[in-house]
Amino acid sequence: MMKKNFLKLGIMLSFVVSWGISSVEAYEVWVADQSDTAKESGGFLYVYDGAQLAADPAMTKPTLTLDVAKETNDFCQKSTQKNVRRPHMIFVTKDQKHALISFLSGHVLVMDTASKKPSACISTGKNVHAAWPTPDQSMAIAANIAEKKLIRIWTNYQEGKFSYDPQKDVLDL
Repeated sequence: MMKKNFLKLGIMLSFVVSWGISSVEAYEVWVADQSDTAKESGGFLYVYDGAQLAADPAMTKPTLTLDVAKETNDFCQKSTQKNVRRPHMIFVTKDQKHALISFLSGHVLVMDTASKKPSACISTGKNVHAAWPTPDQSMAIAANIAEKKLIRIWTNYQEGKFSYDPQKDVLDL
């Protein structure tokens, strides 16, 4: 049952990751696993070759397995003083260069899709269900379900700058 749900999630995410890419280009499928991999932190990110996954889902292995309790957690600890815990949703920018990964710990992680390295980590409260990049890539909208808030995160991917003003960019629902 778990494997079937995992596969369904991967197939759904392939549509998100491949959005805007023509059928002749290669694509990846990014999948979040919310299992704790360390005490009060962690989770896994799996990256698959999309064509291999589509051709033989049962036999395809990830091209990358990333335990976020390690380097990703260290990266976020430096900027937020909080552990990342349980990656939840992944959305990719329109140009396919950055992934926004939301965590149940309240973080939004920005990752470079080519290098698979984090470029920013923002703490937005207690629990981010998802963070959606806008089509013009000028901001991301994060949904914090624990505190019932929408958060506008200003994004400048080229300069690696990401911020929000708690007074002006947070909408209490």
